[in-house]
Parts: sequence; C-alpha cells; structure tokens
Amino acid sequence: LDTWEFRVRVGARLDLVASGSGQTMLAFQDREQLAELLATWSAGHLTEEALRLHDELAQVRDLGYRIGASRQLLGVNDISAPIRSLDGQAVAIITCPYIGRPAPAVLPTMDEAREKLCELARRLAID
Repeated sequence: LDTWEFRVRVGARLDLVASGSGQTMLAFQDREQLAELLATWSAGHLTEEALRLHDELAQVRDLGYRIGASRQLLGVNDISAPIRSLDGQAVAIITCPYIGRPAPAVLPTMDEAREKLCELARRLAID
C-alpha cells in the first residue's frame, strides 16, 4: 500500500493558460465557446495569453491530448484529455499528474498512462 497522495481540491480554480487541464480545455473550443469561456472566467488578460499559445493549442487539438511539464509543480508531467460533446468541444478535462519514481516499482509508462487516460475520456464522451 502506497503512503503517498497527490490531489487538487474539488472546486479549485487554476489559471486556464497555466495548467495542462486549462490549456486542453481551451484547445477544444470553437471561437464562440472560447470567447464565452474566457469571459466567464473574467479573464480579459487571458485572451492575449491564449492567442500566444495558438500553435501549442493547435498541436494539442491535432494530438487529441496534452502532455507537458506542470506549471504548478516541478518534476511533474501533466497528461490531459478532453471529454467531448457531440460537436467535438470539450465539456470537461481529465488530467493525470505523471510522476516518476526511483524505486523498482512496476508502474505504467507515461505512454501507457496517456493511453488509459484517453480511453477513459472517450468512454465518458457525451453521445
């Protein structure tokens, strides 16, 4: 039994452009939904930041997921996948923090964790 725990509190508000889940949410919105999302977060300054991330968000859309270094914790890679609606836009995001361990434990690789996360997101998609 592992004694380590990592969590984010329910209801925590993370910066949309400075988190893997936020960037994934932004990547899977059409222009109208993106503008509404940014307005809802009262984040006029985020519009400029989201525009700067245009190429990165396009890559996330093309891949269908995002893997990248956490901008909140050093040594953590965030794996994020969208839960999509019928029109392909994200309605929610699942994020798994991937942290390597030096102990000789049998752990999934980052690619295996991504595959499992993306499969879960597909199963949760709104049909």
